[in-house]
Amino acid sequence: MKIDFGYSPCPNDTFMFWGWVHGKLETSLTVAPELLDIQELNRRALGAENLPFTKVSVATYLQPAVRERYRLLTTGAALGRGCGPLVVSARPWSLQEPRLLKLAVPGRDTTACRLARMALGEWVSEWVEMRYDEIMPAVLEGSRVDAGVIIHESRFAYQKLGLACAFDLGEWWEKETGLPLPLGLMLAHRDVEEKITGQVEEVLRQSILLARTVMAAGPTHPEARSLWTYLRANAIELEDQTIASHIDLYVNDFSVDLGEEGRAAMEAFERLVEDLPAES
Repeated sequence: MKIDFGYSPCPNDTFMFWGWVHGKLETSLTVAPELLDIQELNRRALGAENLPFTKVSVATYLQPAVRERYRLLTTGAALGRGCGPLVVSARPWSLQEPRLLKLAVPGRDTTACRLARMALGEWVSEWVEMRYDEIMPAVLEGSRVDAGVIIHESRFAYQKLGLACAFDLGEWWEKETGLPLPLGLMLAHRDVEEKITGQVEEVLRQSILLARTVMAAGPTHPEARSLWTYLRANAIELEDQTIASHIDLYVNDFSVDLGEEGRAAMEAFERLVEDLPAES
């Protein structure tokens, strides 16, 4: 049986799906990947182009239209500590400065944007949407935005470009809530039979566990070359250390099973989103 599944080309997602995509698991389910930017995945979940299975931002999942259409998978989440989006600028900047910012964000439906609204809303005069890999060049160029919210591999590359971290949104979240930060989730459309959804959850879990085993064993593992070829083929930042750091940060025990603490983090995020003022 073919399973259409949308996920991003970022290393944490391709890492989790590698074993399934390449037929390394004992399953009758064949995955048909649709690799898309996270904001495009969010847009499809919110609109009419619904995928049967998809990754979305936590902020998108919390919208009523998405909850009505999709069930939450307990595996495949991007959630943790010390992994939050960063606000970067080309020069030192602090909240003490008496000016409003034009802030680049990787889509209004992303968790990063909602988090920035929670922490920095009163300091922002304009939210400028752009694809996540376009944000650092725009900040460096300086005419369109004053600062930008970076996600994915960008957090491991901004210093090499001469950018400075002006605000750590993940650190802010952890101080406010004491909980890990929920970033992304995997969903199953409600039109899919629950039995199939359960099978998909288990296959994805096994794919994650296999990739973790291969990565932990290092380059001597017989499957290491296959795994790294898939990761490099889709990553924006191609340095091996950047890819490995990205995976280490975003793929963890919460990715294997969301658990009670993961659900508590999502509930806390939902409460804070509800407290946000309406967008103008």
